[in-house]
Amino acid sequence: MLLVHSVAARSTAGALAEHNGVMWLVDSSQVGQVAFQRMVRDGDLIALMGTGARPVDIPDSAPLRTAALAPLVRPGLTLTGLGALWAHFGGTPPTSLDVLAYEHRHWRSWSPPMPTRMHTTPVRHGAVATPGVALADALRWADLRRAIPVAYALLSSGRVAAADALGALDAIAAQDNSWRRAWSAWAAVRDAQGAARRVTAAASPR
Repeated sequence: MLLVHSVAARSTAGALAEHNGVMWLVDSSQVGQVAFQRMVRDGDLIALMGTGARPVDIPDSAPLRTAALAPLVRPGLTLTGLGALWAHFGGTPPTSLDVLAYEHRHWRSWSPPMPTRMHTTPVRHGAVATPGVALADALRWADLRRAIPVAYALLSSGRVAAADALGALDAIAAQDNSWRRAWSAWAAVRDAQGAARRVTAAASPR
């Protein structure tokens, strides 16, 4: 019998996906690491990120992925980049995270449980950055060997609007150390698509 952890629904970023009125998420601490790895190996569980997994008969969803990420990001911080794109759309989980803080004090006493790059932002965001901001931030800070193919796929499929990503890129200050890298990566993605580098940008999300 598969042992799972049931929790009440929450309105925070860690809210879990609902399945038949019940919230489901499996954590290795509930079943033990050995049993957790065995259930993943046997196909009873689908590993998400960190120590979270979903039972194989529970559909994948953005709320469930966000719930798996919640223990990896301190409350008050914003997940962005490839981690946020994974929360929104799924795919292969990233091996490191990018996190935004409105103030330095939000992370001074925090020890991330996995490789995490911390960045400050002048604008308050929610727990997970919007897709356009997340894609722009992936081009700013993530490994471009992963970020460029992910950006290409999301833009080509229309899951992320080019105008939304462009709006986030336009909001990066030219003196920011990531500005040149982000625009160079954007140009590589758009050139590979055979698409215009400039489109009508959405209002700045930052």
